[in-house]
Amino acid sequence: HKLHVPLGQFHAMLWLLTAIIEFPAILIASASTILALCGCAACAEFRLRDWFCIKRCLRWTGKDAFDDFELMVFVHEINGDEHKLARRVRVTAGDHTVRTDRQTKGVFQQPLSVFVEQGTRLIFVDLLDNGGGVLATLKLVAVDVLKQTTQQEQLFDMRQRHKLVQCPKLKLTLRVNHTADEEQGLAQHGSIDFLVSQRLRKAEEEGTQSGRKISELELLGIACAGPLELFGKNGQRQPVYVAAIGPPISRRLMLGIWNQKTDLEHRLPPTEEVDLLKVEGIQADPQRTDVFVISHFDKNRVPKKMFLRRVDRARDVWVDMLLMLVRKSREAKDAKKEKSGKSQPISPSGSTRSVLTDSTSSRRGSSCSGSYIDSNSSTAS
Repeated sequence: HKLHVPLGQFHAMLWLLTAIIEFPAILIASASTILALCGCAACAEFRLRDWFCIKRCLRWTGKDAFDDFELMVFVHEINGDEHKLARRVRVTAGDHTVRTDRQTKGVFQQPLSVFVEQGTRLIFVDLLDNGGGVLATLKLVAVDVLKQTTQQEQLFDMRQRHKLVQCPKLKLTLRVNHTADEEQGLAQHGSIDFLVSQRLRKAEEEGTQSGRKISELELLGIACAGPLELFGKNGQRQPVYVAAIGPPISRRLMLGIWNQKTDLEHRLPPTEEVDLLKVEGIQADPQRTDVFVISHFDKNRVPKKMFLRRVDRARDVWVDMLLMLVRKSREAKDAKKEKSGKSQPISPSGSTRSVLTDSTSSRRGSSCSGSYIDSNSSTAS
């Protein structure tokens, strides 16, 4: 018997068979297209130095002049920007980019760490406006940065890219972190350690201009002097000048606060005083990157908190320096007690070099946000 299939059923069966075959084919074609696109994207981002053997060959043959290294860029301030608007500094080395926080007065005082890969030719430092537009640019040759020996502040002329800035100059400190530093655990806190040591060296140069040897306590007193902004009761900021004072100006070791530096130079009394022996703690504000807090007791033994905003240096540098000053003040008091009541001036307990070394050890032993101090004896005195 012959099998007779109606024409309509035959077309339906043929369509069903075609659909069964086409569906896997569409899936395979889609997957192949996606894989092809991913492969093209990977090839577009592929670099010869991504292969370790090729990277080492380029270094061995001298095609690349240096290995990978980490560059610490300390952004201090920008000159030539008369408009008090929000600005940022961006550092770019190849595919790696870091930025500072926004500042409106042109004073950043912020360390940045950027990874410079082997084969990178130029390092770009850009001044950005609030919207991310480039106002000025500075080009640094990676080989020259690696060869430099000085680690002092340098003033660089930037190339103007916008009329909002005129002849911009950027003050930077460049420091190359080597492998030995990372093995010693300085990768995390090395930037602040370096800034503290740099500040102590400046203070030592200022102190030795008188021609006499200064003590560690005097060195820290010089280093802890500078402009700050004091927060009032209503949250308003007032520019002040802070400095450490002691005998013969003050009977006790105090942290004095003046309205301006000239008031201190004219020997005017400070508007506020903080007894260094009654400081309970010095901590960084966790909510604001440029504010720190001094917790202390006043002359009536009432606990007080003083909120200060940094101006001319990094916030964590202020915290570390003041912590060191408080500790040295208490050590000086204990040493004076051991002298059986002899009223002699505080003599140097060692060379100023020990303070420079102690700045690194204190940073390793405490957190970046500062710490509280054991003040059982000081608060009672």
